[in-house]
This record gives sequence, structure tokens and C-alpha cells, in this order.
Amino acid sequence: MTISVSPIPRIVPFGTPGFTLTTANAAGSSASTVRADASLLAFDATVPTTQASADSAAAGSATVAARRDHLHGEPVILSTIAADTSPTLGGDLEGGGYDLVDLGQIAIGVGAPRGASTFTINVTAADNYNIISTASGAGPAISATYRANSPSPAAADVVFRDYFQAFVTGGSERGIGQMDCILQDPTLISIDSSFAWKVSNNVNTGNTNTTATLTSLGVWTDSSDAAAKAYEGTPLTVWGGRPGRTVLDKILLLGEMGRYHSADLPPGKAISERHISPTAQAFHAQFGVGSDPNLPIVNQDGEETGAPGLAAKDVAGVALLAIQELIGLLAQQETRIADLETFIN
Repeated sequence: MTISVSPIPRIVPFGTPGFTLTTANAAGSSASTVRADASLLAFDATVPTTQASADSAAAGSATVAARRDHLHGEPVILSTIAADTSPTLGGDLEGGGYDLVDLGQIAIGVGAPRGASTFTINVTAADNYNIISTASGAGPAISATYRANSPSPAAADVVFRDYFQAFVTGGSERGIGQMDCILQDPTLISIDSSFAWKVSNNVNTGNTNTTATLTSLGVWTDSSDAAAKAYEGTPLTVWGGRPGRTVLDKILLLGEMGRYHSADLPPGKAISERHISPTAQAFHAQFGVGSDPNLPIVNQDGEETGAPGLAAKDVAGVALLAIQELIGLLAQQETRIADLETFIN
């Protein structure tokens, strides 16, 4: 006789789901089941982390998933603080409106101290920022483009402006240099432009006051405003010498003044450039204009920041004075000749 024994039915308990999101399948060991309308833990309420700019990649260990629309915090690279009326070197060089400060970092746009947006790099006095290219070939190794996208360009628009500022005695911030690229004529078929370089000359203001310009014809134009000049006297009262021949006599004392090329030319290299002028030392010795070439300008770090040189306007000015003297001598000769002709006749 065969007796068949069926398993005795029993009640299967329902429990709280305990599924774990992981990286591999496993059978599990629970003796309970879940209802069809049970809720599964897949997400939690933990706020995603804010990544730092130098974080390394990591797999993570959380047992819940992130929602599709989750957001991570943005690393803070910019701080905005109130206007600083007494900024210090190594910190803020903006000094008014908004200060963009994160020492040694790049700050882009919030607030507008001098325009619609700003790009500020704050460094300490000992820091240097270098842009280095390893590119080879005929093209530029480093190229920078500054573009004004004005929908309505007009004559004399400043397309590019560089400011140079420094703290002077008393802890005051002053502008000491400025460079402008100016769109003189925006007409498509006749575009003109110029460059203006501005420096500070015996002023106590926030702006530069003396300008030299490179015109659209490529001509360097010096500052020469009558209001900025204090003439010291005539050639005779300034330098002495023979009346009517002061400058001519000094020109004769300039010494060697012919064609020259670089004295630092390496052996075997062909001469590619020549010029004609006196030396800065000889010119200064006779006329006393420009910086003294015998007194090098040395900064607080021991670096020479100047080199003996000649100003083109000084050489031209001496030439014009010499021409005036020659005109005077010619007039004297013409008068003498006229007197002699009268005497003979």
C-alpha cells in the first residue's frame, strides 16, 4: 500500500522589504515575502556632496541610488565682499564697487566695479603668472583675441583697454598706465584704428594724464601739448656758447655719429639692421635732455629698469634748433652781401 504525504500548507508572513542595491546578484535567505503594493527603498533624502576642484574619482559605497534630477553643489571659487576703502597688496587691487577676492584663484564676473563684467586675478607680490606654449611651426605660439561685439560701432570706440595700477606712498591706489586700442572709423571699406599709451606725469589723481599715440598710418606721435611744457629759455641762455651758433657748435661735439649695427652681433651672423644716430651718452653730455644714461635706474629688488636711450623728439628738436640757427646765419650773410653790393655799386 502506498501512502502519499503532501506538504502541509502554512501561512507565509509578509515583511518590510529589505532589498539592497548592490553590484552582484544573490539568492538571499529570508522566509518572508512582500506585498504587491509595498514600497521599496531606492532613494534617500541625503543632499549630494559638493565636489572640490581637486577631488579624485571614487566608486562610492552608498546602498541607495540618486534621482535623475539631483544636483551637486558648485565649488566656490569666487567671493564677493563689500567695497574695500583701504586694499592691500597681495589681496585686493579693485578697491571700489565690488571686490573679487580669492587669493591665487581666478574670479569671473559677479558685480561690476568697472564694467558689465570683470575677470580678476589676485596674486601676492612674489607670484608670477606665465602662459607657456609648446607649439611649433610658423604660426603664433600663443594667440589672444579681444573682440568688441557692439551692434552699433561708432567712431572713437575703445575696443580694448588695459589699466595698470599701483599703491603709492600713503597706501593710496593710483592709475599709473593705460593702453587703448581705438576704432577710429568703423566704416567697412575704410576702417581706421589707433593705439594710445597713457602714463602719469607729476599728478596725484586716479588717472593717467600724458598720451602718446600710434596713428592709423603707423606714425608714432608724442605728447606735445603746450599746456604740459615749461620752456627753460633760449639755447644761448640754457647752454651758453656763441650767439647764433650754440646748437651748431654742440652738434660738432657729438663725436662719432655714422651708420652702425648691433655691437652684440654673434660671429658669422649677417647684419640685418642698421641705423644712424649719436650715442645716448654723447647726446646727454651736450644737451642734458632725457634720463642720464650714466645713472642706471635700479628698483628695490636690484633690477635695472631703464637703459640708455635717445628720444626721437629730442633728436628732431635739436635738428630744428640747428636749422633756426642756420636760417639766422643765412640772413646775416644775405644782409652782408646786400651791404657789400651797395658799397661796390
